[in-house]
Amino acid sequence: MKKKIKIAFIIILVILIAVCAWLIGYHTRKSQDNLPPIEKLAGMDEAEVNDLLIGYRNYQLEDVWGSHDEERSSDNTWVWVIDDHTQLQVSANNKNKIVICSIDAVFQARILEITSGYYLVEPVEGSPELRSADKIIVSTENLNSSLEPKVGDIIEIVYSGEIMESYPARLQDVYNISIIKD
Repeated sequence: MKKKIKIAFIIILVILIAVCAWLIGYHTRKSQDNLPPIEKLAGMDEAEVNDLLIGYRNYQLEDVWGSHDEERSSDNTWVWVIDDHTQLQVSANNKNKIVICSIDAVFQARILEITSGYYLVEPVEGSPELRSADKIIVSTENLNSSLEPKVGDIIEIVYSGEIMESYPARLQDVYNISIIKD
């Protein structure tokens, strides 16, 4: 009788261990069920976003958040616009597995002056950047050289979100500039 109880106990223990392992696997796997709404990512810091998204595949993100922004995306980099001032950029390896992400700030500004290496801009009305400074120096180094804006054009600037305190203010890292209106 003791032998039967011991065997039953071992079977129950094995079943409990298997159920626990399944629950842990289910809650930690890269499943669409575990992705938050994209709007919640805007409130997270970049390290949290990377911890959350690395390992997913691009089609899993599209299943939950919808199509990425085709104009801002490239071969293995996809961009989702979160709101008027924030975007999520994810980059993948050749198997479409996410390897790095960034939360970037986006704003529009009017060009006041163009010199070699930078634009002096004024953020448009309603832009959060306008609360930091009315004039911002935007580096054009490492950007598309075919871009030919003129003074007075409205441009869209994608940057790290960090504004250096000086006058005029400076952006820490500028990732992209595009002309919105001339």
